[in-house]
Amino acid sequence: YIDSDILHELIDDISHDLRLPLSTMTSYVYLLKHDSNPEYSQGYIDILEKQLMYLTDVVNNLINMVRLDMNITQFELHSFQINDILMSIVESLTPVANQKHQTIVTDFESNLPAVLIDRVKITRSLMNVVQNAITYTPEQGQIHLHSTVDSSGFGLI
Repeated sequence: YIDSDILHELIDDISHDLRLPLSTMTSYVYLLKHDSNPEYSQGYIDILEKQLMYLTDVVNNLINMVRLDMNITQFELHSFQINDILMSIVESLTPVANQKHQTIVTDFESNLPAVLIDRVKITRSLMNVVQNAITYTPEQGQIHLHSTVDSSGFGLI
């Protein structure tokens, strides 16, 4: 049972989180349609892309919250090489880091053992960590990713 005040506050927050990027995207689509200056088009597209990523994150977070609340989160565990997942994340987010003139520095220990994980969930989690690093690292900064197994056998990222 959810208190109606809490529910109203949640709906207000969700509405705000969805309306703001949609409004921004609508404005920039209008500008793309009506502004013939190609010099500004790439900037409009970059802003649209950022808003789409933000909107996707909001929706994914809502879905995850509902799943957790309903206790329906399921894990599909399979054996994967964590370095392969990390490299995929680096390849995906390097263009975003490049926009801020940042460098992603990798130091992945070779021959790490395969790990039993839910690839989708661990990728999402690690992607969030790297996205936050990009967001909060100053322009021209470096983001370091390191993978290893310590002497006790525990993996570190």
